[in-house]
Amino acid sequence: MEFISIGSVSYAASAKLEQTVRATLAKDPLNAKLIDWMAMHLFHDGRLDEAVVYFDRLVAIESNVQRHLFNQGLCLSLVGRAAEAIVAWERSESLDPESEIG
Repeated sequence: MEFISIGSVSYAASAKLEQTVRATLAKDPLNAKLIDWMAMHLFHDGRLDEAVVYFDRLVAIESNVQRHLFNQGLCLSLVGRAAEAIVAWERSESLDPESEIG
């Protein structure tokens, strides 16, 4: 069973949890922690087109978080949007050129 952490709490990843997160995001659409969780959940579940939407939302809210930009770029590259992926990776690297992430 896969476990996902939101804040300091770990949850078993399941369809019910995904439904709960979607419902919470409908009420609180700028909740970056839940958007991040959903993006990563969809990414790991192989639903990359959906994941891109959530990574885009996340970067729109927290554009200065290097990990978000890197993950957005990774997801974009996997759905065949190489030019956009490169832009995301370049933005990620520009935040901290010495980082191992970017």
